[in-house]
Amino acid sequence: MNTWRDYVRREKNAVNVIGAIARRTLRIEVFQRIRMFAREKFLDLDAQRICTNFYNLMKSKNLKRVVRKW
Repeated sequence: MNTWRDYVRREKNAVNVIGAIARRTLRIEVFQRIRMFAREKFLDLDAQRICTNFYNLMKSKNLKRVVRKW
């Protein structure tokens, strides 16, 4: 009976360890995806900001040039 109890305890511990490893791996993957999404969003917003600033710069230069000519 003691042997069976030890065997069941070891099996239960092994299942718990495998479950903990799986949960940790999934948690790491989820956080990596969140970081990746946040990085992509940051890069998109940064590129949009740069394009808007460049457009405004060109527009203001063109307006100044037209006003100077007039």
